[in-house]
Amino acid sequence: MSVTLKTYLVASVTAAMISGTAAVYADSAPAAAAPAEEKSWEVSVGFDLWSEYIFRGVAIQDNAPMYNPSASFSWNGFSAWYWGAYGDSDTNGEHYEENDYGIDYTLSLFDEKLSLTAGALMYHYPDRSGTDTYELYAIASYDCLLTPTVAYYWDFDEFGASYLTLGVSHSFDLGKLVKLEEPKALSLDLSASLGIDFEYNSSDTQLNDILLGAKVPFQVTENFEVHAGVQLSIALDALDDIGQDDELIGNIGASFTF
Repeated sequence: MSVTLKTYLVASVTAAMISGTAAVYADSAPAAAAPAEEKSWEVSVGFDLWSEYIFRGVAIQDNAPMYNPSASFSWNGFSAWYWGAYGDSDTNGEHYEENDYGIDYTLSLFDEKLSLTAGALMYHYPDRSGTDTYELYAIASYDCLLTPTVAYYWDFDEFGASYLTLGVSHSFDLGKLVKLEEPKALSLDLSASLGIDFEYNSSDTQLNDILLGAKVPFQVTENFEVHAGVQLSIALDALDDIGQDDELIGNIGASFTF
């Protein structure tokens, strides 16, 4: 999964079907045009390059760049997604391969302010870089100033453990400063989360890490986006127990949506 706990891919795309209204005719007036119907599905593909792969605070490959292809399909709240990780270790030259597959459903309530997502995912390692396993997850997010988000992941297979994140985020519109015209857009997205480990990285329930992020997405066209960002993982008790240090990483990437 991704450095951001795969939440930026785990994040489901939802769309609502808008029904057209019948045109009303006057004696000599032309018919009013019915509003265009918004599509209920979306497909997205992307590619990212990270300076290092960190998952739940743990550095998977020592100081090695990681390539991350991704794809997702969403329809009326349902989504299916893929996320991959490929790279070679700088220290021992070992190749790393990971393919993750997930499905989920997102329910929006209170005028789409509250978002509730439930899903399942599989971690698959074609070259046995890791152990295949399965997780269930649930995410709740509220659309307000800091967008508070709670995400819970339960590995019911190989690890028999779980992981919880409590996060906030906010986006600053930079497009207005440079007077970009639609569909172009530019923003600064800041985020912070606290990871709580339930015997996933350690043998006890402990605080795992604080993850701070900054991302600058640039919407080039209606369908094409490029982005760059940095993340700082601050190791807490659970990571201290296994000798994991703080990590600062960066990335660049692009995505195409249609």
